[in-house]
Amino acid sequence: MNENEQSVFTRYAGKPQAKLEVIDGGKQTPGKSAYRAYGIDKPNSRKSRLQIEFNSVDPVIVSLTKTYLVEIQYIAERYVCLMFTTCAFLLEGENLGSLVELLNDDQVLSIHAFNPRRHDIPNEGEAIITHISRSSLQGASMIDEETLPEPAE
Repeated sequence: MNENEQSVFTRYAGKPQAKLEVIDGGKQTPGKSAYRAYGIDKPNSRKSRLQIEFNSVDPVIVSLTKTYLVEIQYIAERYVCLMFTTCAFLLEGENLGSLVELLNDDQVLSIHAFNPRRHDIPNEGEAIITHISRSSLQGASMIDEETLPEPAE
C-alpha cells in the first residue's frame, strides 16, 4: 500500500505506540451497562444529527445529519436499511419495529449495536441490534423488485 492509499489514521498517527493486546471476549466484564438499541431525542430540543455506534474492539461513532436520511427500508422486525444521501446503513437484529416508528417521527437521537462485553443482555421482546454495516448507495437496497411476489387482484 503506498502513501496515498494509507488510511488517515495511519498517515497522521505518528510513530507507533506500544502494541495493543486483544482482551478475551468470552469473559464477563464487570460494570456492564444496560443495553438500549436507540436513544430518544428530547421533545423540546431536537438534535439535527443522528449518531450511529458500531461496536468493535472500541466503539466507533458516525454522526450524520438527520435531514439526509431519505429512505428507510424495514423487513420482518429484523432488518432496517437507513439510506442517507451519501451512504447506507444496514441494521440487523430483533424487534426493530419500535425503532422504525421512532425514526419516522424524528425521535431517535442515537442507534447502538449490542456488544456483549459492554452491555447486559436486554429483556425478551426489547429491540436489539446485533450488527451494523455501512455501504455505498449502489446495491444497498434490501428490496429487489424482481423477487417481490405479484400483487393480489
